[in-house]
Amino acid sequence: MELLHQLQGHTFSLSLEVQIPKPIQYELSHSLDITVPSVNFQPAIIRYTLAFELINHEQFQIAQEHLLLLLKPEQSPYQIIQRDKGKQTTTFQAEGQSQTFQFTISPKQLALSSLPADHRFFLATLWFKDFLQQQTCLYQPQGSKLRQASPPRYRTGLNPNGRWLPWQILSLKKEQPDEFEEWLELVRLALPAIQNIQAEIREDDRHAYLKVHYQNGIALPSSGLSDGTLNILALTILPYVTSLPQIITLEEPENGIHPSAIEAILQAIQAVDDSQIWLTTHSPIVLAHTRLDNMLCMRVNDDNSVNAIVGSKHPRLQAWQGGIDLGTLFAAGVLS
Repeated sequence: MELLHQLQGHTFSLSLEVQIPKPIQYELSHSLDITVPSVNFQPAIIRYTLAFELINHEQFQIAQEHLLLLLKPEQSPYQIIQRDKGKQTTTFQAEGQSQTFQFTISPKQLALSSLPADHRFFLATLWFKDFLQQQTCLYQPQGSKLRQASPPRYRTGLNPNGRWLPWQILSLKKEQPDEFEEWLELVRLALPAIQNIQAEIREDDRHAYLKVHYQNGIALPSSGLSDGTLNILALTILPYVTSLPQIITLEEPENGIHPSAIEAILQAIQAVDDSQIWLTTHSPIVLAHTRLDNMLCMRVNDDNSVNAIVGSKHPRLQAWQGGIDLGTLFAAGVLS
């Protein structure tokens, strides 16, 4: 219900557009039995729209759900999923073909999750479903989880709470020792007292854990490290991971981290090549190291509505050249 502005109204909707990979576009245009010869069926974008409705002021249910394949500008969109308010059945139209499927779906369940798993009919839509499930991640390293030894099931894949960290460090040091040393230097930029970092496997249960060696001779296991130290390790490792989701979301990564260490984290984030990273922040240090056209500034108005302004169009940020002037930023409302 917090999705509703000032708890007024009873509906909330969102729309998402995603670029279809070139191989999927090619296969759609060459492999499918197109039933409309005049249409060049090579969609480039999927548009997915959801509308939720608040029932009895208590819970949301799905009121409408539509998935379109966007073709050339002069051509009408091709609708794959059609779920309209007030109708009990949802229609699935095969991509570029004549087959249709109709199902009755619970208003609490997404039609996309009920899509027939047949790539002959839904090649692009099944790719999109997999993209949402496998290629997006809200990455929130948690100190309580990072202090625990990591079971072998976390050997691969990005774990949202960072539980994978010991296995990633173990793999990096074994398979890419030069990159491990490079990562260690980046960590030392944030934590100069660190001499070395080891990932070890317990013999009794094959769980992995970290041991950090400091220049004063002290060595601490994961369980003895602070949240800030663990977060720095979990965030700086990202560019050295061979397989990451295509979209990673970070919520205020500067939390619990000393301002002098934030630069190392930003270097790591900016070094991630094959993923798009979205992050929220209130840190002027993060703003100072971010291009204006990569910023989206959110500001609460007097009526509690929110304006979103691209950083390059923000009237106060346009003349700002990256200097960290807290007074100016607060006065401009950027950090309010």
